[in-house]
Amino acid sequence: MKLWFIVGTAAELIKLYPRLEAATTRNVEWRILLTGQSGPNFWRQANDFGLSKNSIIELMAGQQDLKNSRAALRWFLRAIFYSKPALRRLLVARKAPAMGPTDYLVVHGDTLSTLVGTIYGRRLGLRIVHVQAGMRSHCRWSPFPEE
Repeated sequence: MKLWFIVGTAAELIKLYPRLEAATTRNVEWRILLTGQSGPNFWRQANDFGLSKNSIIELMAGQQDLKNSRAALRWFLRAIFYSKPALRRLLVARKAPAMGPTDYLVVHGDTLSTLVGTIYGRRLGLRIVHVQAGMRSHCRWSPFPEE
């Protein structure tokens, strides 16, 4: 069994990092599939965490962070049109380990990369796990205390 984590932004990496540590502690093999949504910030955070570049597979290289809705829409449309064969070729080209029937794809939150990850997971035949992180204040005027 391997865990595949779809990550697009540094914030997603921060929220999923405890899961990466837990998998490592339990000797569960894992990889990050990077969607390229926020390349520079993601790589800064990955370096801060000391993650090996071998554990990160770039599905789409993000040369810059998405700055506006138009850039996000362009990225999203490019991302969702990867076909199953194209995804498999990309994973082979990036020297990703083989995916097996007992592997899981972990998506986080409610971002565009969550949707993209879910689509990829279905296309690749992986079981999908959704992780929603974050605290809730139950206060209408300050609903997201972690931010």
